[in-house]
Order: sequence, then C-alpha cells, then structure tokens
Amino acid sequence: MTQPAVILAHARSGSTFLAHCLDSHPDVFCLKTEPLHNAQPLRHRFPGASSEAILEALLFQPHYTAACAKIIYPHQTSDALLQTLRGWETRVILLTREDLLRTAVSWAFTSMRESGGLDRPVHSRSVEKPVRVRVDPWVVLGYAQLVRDATRFIVTALDWYHFQVLELSYEEVFGGEHGEIRELPTDVNRQICKFLGVDARYRMRSQLRKINRYPLKEQIENWGEFSAALKNTFLAPYLEE
Repeated sequence: MTQPAVILAHARSGSTFLAHCLDSHPDVFCLKTEPLHNAQPLRHRFPGASSEAILEALLFQPHYTAACAKIIYPHQTSDALLQTLRGWETRVILLTREDLLRTAVSWAFTSMRESGGLDRPVHSRSVEKPVRVRVDPWVVLGYAQLVRDATRFIVTALDWYHFQVLELSYEEVFGGEHGEIRELPTDVNRQICKFLGVDARYRMRSQLRKINRYPLKEQIENWGEFSAALKNTFLAPYLEE
C-alpha cells in the first residue's frame, strides 16, 4: 500500500526544490505544485471532484511506495485538513527555515513580482543575476511575524494530532544559506528515504537553482535604512550575514 505524505512548509522555505527532489526518486510520486492552492490544472483529471478528493487521489498512487503533495501553511491548512490527513495516516515532512529575515525578504520579492514591481521568476533552472530593489522593512517584519507564529501553531497542531513528523530545515536541505546544490545532502537523503520507506541508495536531485542566493545587502537598494529599522526587532540577529 502506498504511504501518503505531505511536505508541510511555509512560503519561500525551499519546498518546491524538495518536491522536485522527491519526485526524482523512482519509488516516490510527488506533485511539484500545490494542489490546495491551485487545483484548476487538475480538474480535467478529476472532473467534479473536491480539493480534498483530488488530494486523496494524489496521495494514494497505486504504483508507488510513497506519494507526496506540497501544502503551504498557514494559508492552505485548517483543523479539518489536519484531521483528514491524520485519518489517512499521512506522514509529514515539516520544512522550515531558521533565517526568518531571508524568508520574509524572499516572500516580499514574490509579492513584488506578482504585483508587477519586480521582473524575476519565482523558480528557475538557471542562475539569476542579482537585482537591487527598495524593500519596505515593515512589510518584511510582518511577513516574518506571520511565519514565526504560524510555525509555532503548526508544530503544536501536529503534536496534538500525533502525526509522524520528520522535521527538516532549509539550512539542512541546502547545506547553508548561500550554497548551491543539485542533490540532497547524504544525511537528508537518508532521513527522507527511511521516513518514507524507500530505497536510500538512490540520490534525489533537482535542476532548480536558487533565486535569492546573494547577500541581502546586494539585493536591497535601501539596505542602510532597512537594517536600521529592524535592528531593535527579533530579526536583528539575522542582519549580520
């Protein structure tokens, strides 16, 4: 029987890279997009089905040892969803990012791109040149607070529902903030394979490259003003890259 699993992650935590890696394993099916965020492309395969029914179909692929989907919290999670996943005995790969500042800045970049204020892809298979843009520090602080609080909530909820959880950080998956990798580190690869019950001899990899791989001071045009505004907040420790 297929082992259902989800990558449960906050925005800009490396979840798409990890999903690509998991899908490269011959015994794992992993949808690279977010079925609860945009189920429309899947409607032709599951006409008339609810988002929950689509997720169930994705997580119980008959020809794979494990099947996985990506869910982003807090926007795509609810008590009802967690109860449903627990009923299916779904295993959770909880992916977080220790550096809340880079997480929040990356999220701000994504929002700017969606509003037409930044010409940069969300994901890429090639190395992107750095761009310098003005960033509102208070918007970044708001994003960081949301991620911090949502992570605390989701950790408590997973414990409450007694999920089997594998906790990983962005820093573990990528081997540091500024490194560039094409396959999962050996230890991370082994942990995931053991958790999903698949062959650990296969090295999982992805062709995606980092988008925001440069130091923040090289990407934020108003870095002096930006860092001064945040120096007395909980983000202060992350200002010194």
